[in-house]
Amino acid sequence: MSRFNFIFLTFYIFVQFHNYSFAQGVNGTRGILIKAAPFTESDLPIVIINTNGQTILDNPKINVHMGIIYNGPGIRNHITDPENEYTGNAGIEFRGSHSQTYPKKSYSFETMDNSASIKIDVSIFGMSPEHDWILTASYVDK
Repeated sequence: MSRFNFIFLTFYIFVQFHNYSFAQGVNGTRGILIKAAPFTESDLPIVIINTNGQTILDNPKINVHMGIIYNGPGIRNHITDPENEYTGNAGIEFRGSHSQTYPKKSYSFETMDNSASIKIDVSIFGMSPEHDWILTASYVDK
């Protein structure tokens, strides 16, 4: 049985409040329609997953290119920065059972060699080298 390392990431939604409008909601309620700003930077590490047009499924894992940008504590990370924490191939799939019905999904991934056929152990964020990893989305933990 493989040991999993956990990476907890928070996802932000950036909004522009200067460009909004009100809309009529269900049962006469009023809501705000907001236009999201493009994501370009974060204080948190940025994980970029290129699926090459494939859809991530529950099973089997699909081969993707994954990069992690992390410039260190207190240093802003930009999507234009080099993938400096990890860059390489990975196999990725949805994780969980009932949790897959939630809007926020968790993923399990395995780091792979250049041929995307052999699992390789890597150290991410200073954790022990491993090839089995989880990107968890704690949707019910409000």
